[in-house]
Amino acid sequence: MNIEQLAASAVTRAFGRTGRLEPKINADDKLPVWDGYIYVYRNEGSTHSNENFLARIPVQVKGKADAVLRETLNYPVEISSLRAYQTEVPTVFFVVTLNQQGDVQQIYYYIFRADKIEAILRMKGTQKTATLGFARLNTGKSDLEELFLQLAEERRAKPEVRLKDYLAQLLYDTRKTHPSFKLMQLDEVDKRLFTQIEKVEAFEAKGKRDEDEKVGSVWGLIAESWKEPGNRSIVIEGGGGIGKTVTLLSPSAPLPAPALYLHLYELVEDGKALTLSEYLQKKLPEWAEGILRLASQPWEHGPSLILLLDGFNEIPGEKRREVLKKLNEWRTAHPGAQYIAVSRPLDGLNLVKELAGN
Repeated sequence: MNIEQLAASAVTRAFGRTGRLEPKINADDKLPVWDGYIYVYRNEGSTHSNENFLARIPVQVKGKADAVLRETLNYPVEISSLRAYQTEVPTVFFVVTLNQQGDVQQIYYYIFRADKIEAILRMKGTQKTATLGFARLNTGKSDLEELFLQLAEERRAKPEVRLKDYLAQLLYDTRKTHPSFKLMQLDEVDKRLFTQIEKVEAFEAKGKRDEDEKVGSVWGLIAESWKEPGNRSIVIEGGGGIGKTVTLLSPSAPLPAPALYLHLYELVEDGKALTLSEYLQKKLPEWAEGILRLASQPWEHGPSLILLLDGFNEIPGEKRREVLKKLNEWRTAHPGAQYIAVSRPLDGLNLVKELAGN
């Protein structure tokens, strides 16, 4: 019995019954600190779009073998986790109790707000854990929505948090609606061609940096780049149809910063090559100033903004070098930004050397 998976499933089911909350929780317990998010939307319904998005609330989920029903559950929380929560407040911690058969008994929760975390840290001093009283969660639809709408408003009160939540939702929507992913969805006719397949598995994208290197995880290689501030650009190059865009939009490593997807042909408008700043002002006027502030922050433990650049080969040939020049100048002026670009090989332009530099 995998108690952590059962716990994550229980929380997902509880929130999945609501109309304005969408749980996205990792059941494998492999992510650092948090296990996912509860996405909060203004209106009830199946259309969870950018316009309908309010905020996402970071959550952690733990399972505990305990068949006793109670109003309050005492549970130890690591002090190192509390310090991490300070960067993402409010964070909601769920503890799910289960009996010996794996049946869910109760869901408990604790909301970590900035003032509460500071008080606990002062009180506990050098201790490694803090035992806290978790309240029983009312899992009724209206109760959950009321609670998380309040938490969403708390997050939206902070502009930098609201921006990060918006970019996360934008990336999620981009992936969901991108043609490369729509092509991967089998329709009913296609499914009948594969009647012997019981399970469909997704495999992580693999690649290597040079001919002598062993093949490894593409996003594993990208994650290595975050350790050094000199790794400002990465280029993934290959022929058509091999999955470059799908790889770009499918990070298998937790991102250290918000990411923004951009189809590079959009940097040419009416025959003019745009800078990234000009593009942001046109495309995302409400958020452009905040995105530029993010990109201007120093590189600390990774980039402060990741730009996912798709389809350099789709820029009109006569404009490619001008766009490349503007991209390089913009990156130089914004020390926290990192480019991850995908493209087919280009005639007369070595993107690997001229954008990535190494």
